[in-house]
Amino acid sequence: MRNILLLIISLIFTFNTFSQDDKIKAIEGDLKLAKQRMDREINDPVLSKKAQTWYLRAYVYNELAKSKVYNDLEKFPGEIALKSIYKCKELDTKDEYYSELITILLELGPTLYNKGITNYNTAVQTKKVDGFKTALYYFDKFYEVIDILGKDDKKFIDQFIKYNGINPQKTYIYAGYAAEQTGNTAKAHKYYTTIIDLKATPEHEKANSFPLVYFYETELLVKDGKLDEAMNVVSKGISIWPKSQELTISAINIYKQKDDDDKLVELMEKVVKSNPDNVSVLYTLGRTYNNLSKKFRKNGYQGTSNKYRNEAINAYKKAIELKPNKKQTVFRLNYNLGIIYFNKAARDYNNQVGTIDDYQNTLRNAKPYLEAAKSIKTTSSIDKMLYKIYTTLEMPEKAKTVEQ
Repeated sequence: MRNILLLIISLIFTFNTFSQDDKIKAIEGDLKLAKQRMDREINDPVLSKKAQTWYLRAYVYNELAKSKVYNDLEKFPGEIALKSIYKCKELDTKDEYYSELITILLELGPTLYNKGITNYNTAVQTKKVDGFKTALYYFDKFYEVIDILGKDDKKFIDQFIKYNGINPQKTYIYAGYAAEQTGNTAKAHKYYTTIIDLKATPEHEKANSFPLVYFYETELLVKDGKLDEAMNVVSKGISIWPKSQELTISAINIYKQKDDDDKLVELMEKVVKSNPDNVSVLYTLGRTYNNLSKKFRKNGYQGTSNKYRNEAINAYKKAIELKPNKKQTVFRLNYNLGIIYFNKAARDYNNQVGTIDDYQNTLRNAKPYLEAAKSIKTTSSIDKMLYKIYTTLEMPEKAKTVEQ
């Protein structure tokens, strides 16, 4: 049996004078035969009880896992290599193959990791669940290798990961996201929370974690209906990354679901200070303030309603002044702001609040924003509002352009 191993090892060195492709084909051509032989030997009642048999099988299947020619020879050779390693360790009571198994694991780990990343990137692009399942499989096996290596020497495994250019924290995020996309929420939580420490200092988490994983875990908890737990995670995340748009919006949505206006307003004040130039955040703020304004007006608190309406107007105006590039964003900002002014004018007119000049001035405020929205996309509702504005402000020629 040693002849198989010696043959493969000798081939690795013998073909050094050939091209890289020639070396690969030569090695893998013999690997096919080696695989067939090892598959037979593990079913032998005598040979299957020897650690050496399982070590050689682990070696062969590790080489298959690295294969660039016979990709279809075995679907998941890395898994068989791992199982063979476990069996070898079980039978190798004197640790005769300890160093050899470590060598295999050091090669197998990066192979599994790279396959996980490749499948993950493809799945992100194609949105196919099967792709995420395959990526998750490889990530799971990669961490299985890490667990085996790390049991003996944590410092060593850290150096190994660094040497191979692997970022274990980011890989936990990839693995968690892949698990989430396959519907395995339990495993997604497991991977996300591996790099989330709610008791750690902000400095520690900023150096060892990412805002994205806090966002993913928060959203997952919200889906599970665990709003209090989600709030704990997102609050911690915001304390570390106060300018994170995703975390901020998550927190806003949670407070809305919890119907906690006081906390929502408190968060808004912090958001305004931390994100003065973020269009997306300002858009979300504008919508949130406007919803609060509607809520308090409905409940009879006109003063508070007016306050939040003005906050909404200011948020939308700041976002427009930043001149965002996306037309859809520009449309929404102008459309929402125009509606706030138009609806106020309609309410004041119907309730006989203020003078006719006040009413007309409010419509004048709505006019440029609705016109800006119309310049991007025409809708019947915009035309109806502009027709009302033009006729009220005695602009007949303008009114003809939007007359129904």
